[in-house]
Amino acid sequence: IGLYACRRGNVRQGSVVLVIGAGSVGLLTLAMSKACGATKVIVTDVSQWRLDKAKELGADFTLKVEPNDQEDGIVRRITSLLDDRPTVSFDCAGFQSTARVAVKATASGGTVVLVGISGRIDMELPVRDILTREVDVRGCYACVNDFKTAMEMVATGKANVKTLVTHHYQMSDITKAFDELRTGRAIKVLIHPN
Repeated sequence: IGLYACRRGNVRQGSVVLVIGAGSVGLLTLAMSKACGATKVIVTDVSQWRLDKAKELGADFTLKVEPNDQEDGIVRRITSLLDDRPTVSFDCAGFQSTARVAVKATASGGTVVLVGISGRIDMELPVRDILTREVDVRGCYACVNDFKTAMEMVATGKANVKTLVTHHYQMSDITKAFDELRTGRAIKVLIHPN
């Protein structure tokens, strides 16, 4: 999904990227953005632990946000850290507030890619920004054709994703593995056959 998201956003050498949400999809999008040539990547999340993972994967900047932070305040903090506006923004969290921040933060003529899906799909976006600043908003859902390319990027070391696997379990401990996933303290859990 990370590679396909980067294709949808046309990430290339020199892109300035915002990734909202440092779960597995956001972290994969970060890794692929760097592999595609993004020169600056900022990642936002509510979890410092996940932001630390983003730093390990190559994020240039991280920003811890709180659920009740004002949209415009988050946008100011993003642009202040970047000393610029992102040319491509990925909403990997899937909430109305995160999609709105992505649109508001993105540079005029830039692209927002909606990658994450939360419980609520229909949402209100800042249409004034989309129209007057010509921000393109794109969806990203089906990524079946990028698997081979993504695996080649991982195999050759172009995309660093090893730190995404945070826990290992034997098949006999599969219940514990799922319990760990539910705690929010895991990114990816690898289950080994006995």
